[in-house]
Amino acid sequence: MRPELVLRRESSAHVWLLHHESPTKVGTYAYVNPVVAVAVGYFLGGEELGLRTILGTGFVLVSVVVITTTKRGLYSVFRGCG
Repeated sequence: MRPELVLRRESSAHVWLLHHESPTKVGTYAYVNPVVAVAVGYFLGGEELGLRTILGTGFVLVSVVVITTTKRGLYSVFRGCG
């Protein structure tokens, strides 16, 4: 598939998400894409995974879970601390 078609498909998915989810959840889309690329490279491309890649992927996934499941009130408490 041509790169510009892939980019157009990702852009349309991003726009669709903006209409159906909160901006916070849509923002996590950018963090999950590299994790998907790592998984595709490993399972379909035969690429090796190093310890740093595995740890980084884990941190990204945990962060996305925390962002998407944390209540807004908790954010406003920490926001006032800075």
